[in-house]
Amino acid sequence: MDILSTNQISDWLNSVANYIPRLLAAIGVFILFYLLAKILKAVSEKIIMRVNHKPSVIRLGSTVTYIVIIFIGVIGFLRVLSLDGLVTSVLAGAGIIGLALGFAFQDIASNFIAGVAITLQPRFNVGDLVEIDEIYGTVAQIDLRTTTIRTLNGQTVYVPNKDIFMNQVTDYTRKGIRRIELNVGVSYSDDLQQVKDLTLQAVYKVDTIEKEQPIDLYFEEFGDSSINLVVRYWVTFHTENDYLEARSQGIMLIKQTYDKHGITIPFPITTLDFMDNKTVKLTHKAKSK
Repeated sequence: MDILSTNQISDWLNSVANYIPRLLAAIGVFILFYLLAKILKAVSEKIIMRVNHKPSVIRLGSTVTYIVIIFIGVIGFLRVLSLDGLVTSVLAGAGIIGLALGFAFQDIASNFIAGVAITLQPRFNVGDLVEIDEIYGTVAQIDLRTTTIRTLNGQTVYVPNKDIFMNQVTDYTRKGIRRIELNVGVSYSDDLQQVKDLTLQAVYKVDTIEKEQPIDLYFEEFGDSSINLVVRYWVTFHTENDYLEARSQGIMLIKQTYDKHGITIPFPITTLDFMDNKTVKLTHKAKSK
């Protein structure tokens, strides 16, 4: 019994002694791949930076490179130890785990994939004024899972990238110009050709107007107390304040021009017409402003 135990211990020690060089070699292989992963991560960051300066794109590319090299290093570590069966099990297990996680975190995965697509083919940039599914504000940050929008009233909204990828996105900043539309009503007694000429002259004086773009003016309808028109013009645009200021200036210039040339902007008033002692009739007339 003692001789058997001694032989077993001796065999075990011999096995360990024979296994140590292989273990050291496997550790060396893993360390080599680890260092290679660190180097390639830094190299990939520099390469990606040459074609795309977005931090999210650089971070995505370098991280994927690092993970792939580390995974190859783990496989190499197991193969040096002659654990081919374990390698197969690891690969199969990774596939099963990946499938299970895919079902469990379907929304996260879809948001991540959409984030990658948005990063590689951007529909907007940080700082752009956008409208996404009735959310209107400035893009503050673009991550792989969500995009941060800061609304005009100061609220922060985190929009899942999946929603951005699947819904319509309006970018008001990309072209650098934006159209303003103003509705005005003038009196039935005014000369419409004069109204048109004066309105165009007034709008043309807006500081940020894009003079290369056309100014459109159309009379739209005979209203209850006025003939209504719409005027559309383009202005240089960077922020929401630029738009509001150009719109405000357009209204002020039109009003000043109308007042100077006697063009009236009517508003409805109510007149009580006493037909007899028992009946009251309401009629609407236009009063010049």
